[in-house]
Amino acid sequence: MFATQQQAQVDITAFAPETDLAAAFARVQDDFATTGATVQVIIDADDGGDVLSPDGLQVAQQITDAATASPTVAPLLAEPGGLGPPVISFASGLLGALEQQGLDPSSVPPNELDSLSTQVFASPDGAQLAGLLSRDRDLEAGSARAGIVLIQLDATSSESAQRAAGVALRDLLEDLTFPDGMEVLAFSQGILFAELESGLQDQLPFLLGLSLLLIVLILGLIYRSVSDVVLGLAGLVLTVVWMYGFGVLLGPDYLGITGAFSQISIVIPVLLVGLGVDYAIHLTSRYREELAEGAGVDEAARMAVVSVGGALVLATATTIIGFVTNWFTPLPPIRDFGLFTAFGVLSAFVVMATLVPATRHLLDRRRTSTVNSSVAARGGRGQGPLALSRGMARLAVLTERAPGVTLCVAALVTAVAAVGASQLSTSFSQDDFIPEGSYADVVLARAEMLFGGDLTEQTHVLVEGDFTDPEVANAVLAAELAIDEVDPTLIRRGLEGAQVSSAPGVVARLAGRAAAAGAGPSSTTDGGDTAALQAALRGNGWVDGAFAADADMLALYRLVEETAPGEIERLLADDAQAGLLTLSSTAGEDDVDELVEALQPALELLGPTTEDVVVVSEQMVIAEVINAMTASQVRSILITLVAALVLLTGYYGMVNRRPLLGPITMVPSVLSVSWVLGSMYLLGLSFNVLTSTVAALAIGIGVPYGIHITHRFTEDRELATSTEEAMRSTVMHTGGALAASAATTAVGFGVLVFSELIPIQQFGGVTALTIVFALAGSVLVQPSLLAVWDRRQRRKSPHRPLVEASP
Repeated sequence: MFATQQQAQVDITAFAPETDLAAAFARVQDDFATTGATVQVIIDADDGGDVLSPDGLQVAQQITDAATASPTVAPLLAEPGGLGPPVISFASGLLGALEQQGLDPSSVPPNELDSLSTQVFASPDGAQLAGLLSRDRDLEAGSARAGIVLIQLDATSSESAQRAAGVALRDLLEDLTFPDGMEVLAFSQGILFAELESGLQDQLPFLLGLSLLLIVLILGLIYRSVSDVVLGLAGLVLTVVWMYGFGVLLGPDYLGITGAFSQISIVIPVLLVGLGVDYAIHLTSRYREELAEGAGVDEAARMAVVSVGGALVLATATTIIGFVTNWFTPLPPIRDFGLFTAFGVLSAFVVMATLVPATRHLLDRRRTSTVNSSVAARGGRGQGPLALSRGMARLAVLTERAPGVTLCVAALVTAVAAVGASQLSTSFSQDDFIPEGSYADVVLARAEMLFGGDLTEQTHVLVEGDFTDPEVANAVLAAELAIDEVDPTLIRRGLEGAQVSSAPGVVARLAGRAAAAGAGPSSTTDGGDTAALQAALRGNGWVDGAFAADADMLALYRLVEETAPGEIERLLADDAQAGLLTLSSTAGEDDVDELVEALQPALELLGPTTEDVVVVSEQMVIAEVINAMTASQVRSILITLVAALVLLTGYYGMVNRRPLLGPITMVPSVLSVSWVLGSMYLLGLSFNVLTSTVAALAIGIGVPYGIHITHRFTEDRELATSTEEAMRSTVMHTGGALAASAATTAVGFGVLVFSELIPIQQFGGVTALTIVFALAGSVLVQPSLLAVWDRRQRRKSPHRPLVEASP
């Protein structure tokens, strides 16, 4: 029931750490309606084309007509009023001028239209509209390749409604026919989130299905038994369902301990498929080995659980530790990722190590007479149920003949890899989670090329102060004027200069438009006229372009709300003790520091009258995420390694009285961490929200591999007359099971390279490489260490086998 309620959170700011800046940004999102209220439509006339042409004007008018006439979109448009119409475009001035002259845009000769364009854009209002043209605009010649149509949605509507309106408008425009050479692309935060969420939901079934299919094929080759494959597949599906149900139960709709599933959570089911099958393979391997040696079904099942069960419990504990340590990261989605995965691993253990073997046992008890012969047909003594065992046994030669050389080579490779690992950088961007070639990817690339950046980028100045105080309001107005002087490469310019808004600024713009309309009657949304509006503004304290000392700010804000509903709500807190200056910026992630510095003169004007001023944006939060990820890498690795080392050392110290086996068992994980991070450097990869978890994953995979080798070796050395014989048996039996497990796990993760999302592609490839390294460390390096350790132990106290080895 819970699993079916799983939902995805695609807002990249969910990764924000718990810092003052992130808290300020969260407040901006929660207390003010700052996102999704504007849909920006790009009209691109292609290279060499011109949107300041009859065709370009026709397209701009088509978009306006479609938005205002659509029964789906029109009800969600902002109310037309004193602050302007809900739809405005680069062509608004030209279309207005042509309408006044009674001319049809399609009938105007090109040279006359160019001349009219030059006149329109030379006027004050027209000059501001020029900000909606692409960077290649030539106002004297009256040409530009592209332009923007701004469609303002009702700011008081819900985020989901704004998202639905944006998607509906995009779909509506895709169904329209435009003149040849004119391409129309709609974009908003709502459209972006819808794209990301849709891509996330589409990717998971494909990746999970492909992973299961390939694992079924591999298990078929390994088991050569339909029932074993079906049981394994059923166990994996059950594991994934349990994990989803647990995640929803912990999520915001129930216990509220975690957030919703994020972009990185898409890999968890695939991860559990890869890890979960490990349990089944090891138990089935030992079960078949016992059957092949003549044990009955009951005895074989008992021996499999007794001999392998302890290793699986220990492996599960260390794997869970590897993921739970993500709880110490400052990034909430990565904390949730660790918790979800840890529970998934526990679910995999319960299902694959208890329910699946129990079902296998019951099935075999019903056909005892045919079990031994079928097992023998799939492999006898010395080979076990896995055809890989013979090949793995040959690797024991390195342990027997050259353990020192093997260890020296491993140490050299590790040292070189560690140098590369120390050079890794960290990257983090919303763009990483946008599928290449998708609609959102095309729009963002086009916006960057034509207009110099993300059209939806906003920077906010959160001002703590009494916005009912006219002195504060006048300071905010002064800051707006100062922001208008900021480098235009950092701030987008629109109809009225720099695109910056504040509650006092909205009042000033309303007054300016009323004054421009003159003293004659002019319809407004509240049914009054311009003269009445001007009188109301003056009566409440708007005098000579500023707020009087006794101005009634609340009354002025109410006037704005009556004229343009939603404008004040998105800029002013409910108690009027905080407000925003929101500006459309073009700094991106690279120039955010330069933008903050450029805003300092404006911020200084606010200082004397306000309590606190904070500049915040998604790009600034992303910079904090990168710093937090970088700082948490070493800490996460150390916590995981130390926790696993303490557990293993304590376990082997108490159970085997050999605490040194703990550090030896850690070898595959330590090597795989170093080797994979060094490989990332060689491949030119960086840490991102997914690859940053690879160290914990390497430990989570490497430690169980080491446990299986150590556990089997301590058993085999009691039966063998020499270190060589014990190691050969260990590598042949457990090494074969590990190779099969590594193959299925690597394939499970490897399918992630088919994802359309770059971080998931990289994570899949890096994790598959990690598994290969963990296997190499467990069957090559760790046996060599165990051999050196065992030979020393035998020299100190000659050891006689407890049971004579079979011939």
